[in-house]
Amino acid sequence: KRNLIKLLGLVVMISGSAARAFDLEDYATTYRATRDAYLKAANERTLAQGPFIAGATAWIDVEMIEQLKSGNNDAVEHLIKLKNQISKCGF
Repeated sequence: KRNLIKLLGLVVMISGSAARAFDLEDYATTYRATRDAYLKAANERTLAQGPFIAGATAWIDVEMIEQLKSGNNDAVEHLIKLKNQISKCGF
């Protein structure tokens, strides 16, 4: 029984100090700052990818024309799938 009482006392002591250690305002402040930094970085990444996406799409269009001229329908189908994948990325 003594060991059980000591164990229960330890659990109460740990849970009590853990409850005091968590501050909702500190958590909220950290969460908001981290979220704002993430959203800013995500927006900057999207803006930076614009020229890449435009260049890749233009290359696909030119390559499709070349493959159509040579009659390579398999390559054209592959390029169409690639262009669709790029458009699904949401850039």
